[in-house]
Amino acid sequence: PFAGIWNTLIRFGFYAVVTILLTELRHALEEERLLANTDPLTGALNRRSFNEIAEKKMIHAEVNRRPYTMVYIDLDNFKTVNDALGHATGDLVLQTVVDAIHAQIRNTDFLARPGGDEFAVLLTDLDQNHAKIIVQRLHSSLLEKMTENEWEITFSIGVLTVLSMPESVDKLVNMTDALMYEVKGKGKDAV
Repeated sequence: PFAGIWNTLIRFGFYAVVTILLTELRHALEEERLLANTDPLTGALNRRSFNEIAEKKMIHAEVNRRPYTMVYIDLDNFKTVNDALGHATGDLVLQTVVDAIHAQIRNTDFLARPGGDEFAVLLTDLDQNHAKIIVQRLHSSLLEKMTENEWEITFSIGVLTVLSMPESVDKLVNMTDALMYEVKGKGKDAV
């Protein structure tokens, strides 16, 4: 009887250890997947992940003949604030911007930090009139957050609503980025 009990305990122990190891491995893989798809500082999507999602959404919109809107946001005077107040404050600014954007967009929209102090937002299934309302509200909210924290940062925002799919996500981003640079050239802090 002792050998049977011993064998059962060993088998149970083996299965318990394997189960624990597999659970830990699954959590580690999930964490790695998350890190591979997001910006580690802000939690926003990274460029690669955003492009993959945007391409799928663009194809879906094209098939269903639905508009969508790309928004490209650049922080004006970020370098000055980052240099004057330090990188910890600069990081806090970026995190605050992401939180403010998430508060204004829908769950079906996507936010990315392609790099530095630039952000891209894909507003899915949204026409020009509705996009205009959301982007104006977003711009006001971002300015309010900067004022609350006494950060002298404004936002240059390019917005492009698309009815038919451009040749690539990069082309769409470049077109919207060009609109954002038009805003910068005309004095910044506008849409």
